[in-house]
Amino acid sequence: MAKVLLTEQIWKAGILSKPEPEENLLRGAITNIMEALQRNFESKKLRYKDRILPQVFAMNTYWYIHMRARNTELGNLLGELYLKMNNKAVAEESAYMYQRQAWKPLVRLLDKEESKRENESDSEDTRALIREKMESFLKGFSEVSQRHRSGSNTIHDVDLREQIKEATVKLVVPAYIEFFGCLFKCFAI
Repeated sequence: MAKVLLTEQIWKAGILSKPEPEENLLRGAITNIMEALQRNFESKKLRYKDRILPQVFAMNTYWYIHMRARNTELGNLLGELYLKMNNKAVAEESAYMYQRQAWKPLVRLLDKEESKRENESDSEDTRALIREKMESFLKGFSEVSQRHRSGSNTIHDVDLREQIKEATVKLVVPAYIEFFGCLFKCFAI
């Protein structure tokens, strides 16, 4: 392929031009292909009507490319920095956005400050509001969990899936425990 690119460069620039090294020509051609793939992925992300699925798609796609290209001839040609910046970083950003869009609304339902304010007044309204928050949390948790079980939010790579699970646990469990602490204080009175 490098020889074909060299021949093309000579045809375009003329025989007397100084040709670039074959590796640079090949790196440039592969980079163009990778950028075309990235534009394709980004256009496919826009087709989703859901706000979470584009993040799962991007996370899976870019992570797959990063994991399959590193430590290969392609990875060596593009360079580790290129793979990290254009694939791993995008996958990690998509994972962050997934967490934010899928799980953060549930955590907000269990907001500590709001629960403390609700607990300060000992009324039946406060207890009803806390019950409503808990029911909303459980309903939302069930919906997100169902999406994962149904396969629409499937994270294919085992390592990535484990990282997402750990991040989700670190995000949701402390808020849940804190909410229950406030809940027990409210109902113990």
